[in-house]
Amino acid sequence: VLIEDGEEELLRKSVIYIATDRLYAGRMSLYGGYLDLPNAERMAKHGTLYSNAVAPAGSTLMCHSSEWTGRYTSELHGEVPYSERVYHTPMEKLDTVFSDFISRGFDAHILLVKKRPGKTYDSFSPIFNLWPEGANVVTIPDWDRPGGELLRRRDQILKAKQLVDKSVKSGRPAFVFVKCHGYHRPEF
Repeated sequence: VLIEDGEEELLRKSVIYIATDRLYAGRMSLYGGYLDLPNAERMAKHGTLYSNAVAPAGSTLMCHSSEWTGRYTSELHGEVPYSERVYHTPMEKLDTVFSDFISRGFDAHILLVKKRPGKTYDSFSPIFNLWPEGANVVTIPDWDRPGGELLRRRDQILKAKQLVDKSVKSGRPAFVFVKCHGYHRPEF
C-alpha cells in the first residue's frame, strides 16, 4: 500500500472501536484465555488494549448509549418518567463521542450488521438520535440477508479498514464504531 504525504499521521490518529456481544474478555488470549484472535492481537500490539472496562447496564443498547454519551443510563431518557420507559423508548438527542470526533475533524462511521427485521441493526432504532448528522451509518448484510450468505466478521473488520482508508484519502482521520454480534463463535 502506498501512503501519500501526511496520510501516515492520519492513520495513526484514526480509531477503530470494536464492540462485541457475548465475548467474555477472559476467553481471549489477549487477556490470558484460550481463544486466539490473530487480527485482534495484531491490532492490540499497535493500539491500545483496555483491561478495566465495566458494563454500566444489563442491555446492549443502554451500555452503548452510556459509553457514547458519558452519562449514567438513568439520565439517557431525559424527562420520561422511569415507570414509562420501556426497552424501545427512543433516546433524546444528546452529544456523543461521534459528535465530538466530527467536531475535531474526523469522519465518524458506524458499522453495523443488518439482520432480518427485528434483529440487530433494526433493534438500534431507540438510539438513532445519538448518531449526529454527519455520521456515516454503514450496514452490511448478515448471513440471513441476501448478499450476506458468505460474509463473516472478517469482512466486517475489512469494511472498517476501507472506511478508514476512504477518510484518510479525503484528508481526515476516521473514528469507526464496529458492532460485532455473536463473536463467541470460533469461526469469527
